Amino acid sequence: MIDFIYESYRQKTFAVCKVFRYNLVEQTVKVLPEFVKIITFVIESRKRCIMLKWLDENLEEFLMVALLIAMTVIMGIQVFARYALGASLSWSEELTRYLFIWSGFISVSYCTKKCISIKIEQFVAMFPRRGKALFKVVNHTIELALFLYLIPYAVLYLKSAFESGQVSPACQIPMYYIQAAPLFSFVLVAFRIVQRWIIEFKIVIRKDEEKEEK
Repeated sequence: MIDFIYESYRQKTFAVCKVFRYNLVEQTVKVLPEFVKIITFVIESRKRCIMLKWLDENLEEFLMVALLIAMTVIMGIQVFARYALGASLSWSEELTRYLFIWSGFISVSYCTKKCISIKIEQFVAMFPRRGKALFKVVNHTIELALFLYLIPYAVLYLKSAFESGQVSPACQIPMYYIQAAPLFSFVLVAFRIVQRWIIEFKIVIRKDEEKEEK
């Protein structure tokens, strides 16, 4: 009798475990694709964050170096063609000039990001750290207002290039590619000014919070 009860209990337990194991495998198979999607999304998000961080730190430098290399190569080819082959290129100087224009406008954003500009440091240096930050907040606010004022005019300037359909004489490049440089630069500069403004404003706020804690 005891053996019968034990055998019956063992069979029922085995059946329950089998059903549970089957359900567990079935649920795992269903959940696994979703889990893979989540892992893939996390990895892709991390890659995007790394890429965005790299662009934030190196965008202007990368573009300026690329433009400088392009100008150097083009003018090198021009010099070689003129003095070695005796045949001057008609498009090299024009293309180099347009690349230089783009490089000049992008450098404005670079200087803004690095806080490099022609200024008198003696006056600002007299203030403590919080005073310097407050002065820079005011300065960045004025700069931001200026570039926000210039952006609509850059849009109109680019729009006129689209409407005119003008192309460059030698390269036959549509002029809106060159006249897009001010708009690109002003928008990027405004973004960099906002970044600097937030950094300096946090310094001002942090000093206030430290005083309140004391």
